[in-house]
Amino acid sequence: MAVAVLAIGAAVIARVVAGGGGEQKTPPAPNTLGQAPSPAAQPSSPGAPPARTKAQRAQTSVAVLNGTTVTGLARSVANRLEEQGFTTVAVTDASNQAQSDTKVEFTAGHREEALDAARSLRVPASQVVAASDVDSTTAGPNAEVVVVVGQNFAR
Repeated sequence: MAVAVLAIGAAVIARVVAGGGGEQKTPPAPNTLGQAPSPAAQPSSPGAPPARTKAQRAQTSVAVLNGTTVTGLARSVANRLEEQGFTTVAVTDASNQAQSDTKVEFTAGHREEALDAARSLRVPASQVVAASDVDSTTAGPNAEVVVVVGQNFAR
């Protein structure tokens, strides 16, 4: 009896190892890659103008105001803007240093430049607004775009 059990066990093992079992298995389909999307198909913000070149950005005068009490925060943001090609004309403290969120303000005729600066800093377009009189005065007469750095950039 033991010999019969061993023979049956050996037959089952041989059938499993050899791929038996009566089931027809189809080989898996090979992996394929789709075409890369064209640059025109890339998502973009609706109505957002294209990003400007560094040469175009150099024409934009930006003031950066520290809307927090974190020392050096405005300077670090100004450095980031300069690396992106913007021209910094002032870096100073905002009159209100209790800003929770960063905002990008624009003077008359400079909304597109403000949106570009906001994009380069990853500030939402909803935070791009017309410059207040107080911030314009603090920024100085040469600033076309005013970035008021909020606490969210201190994290």
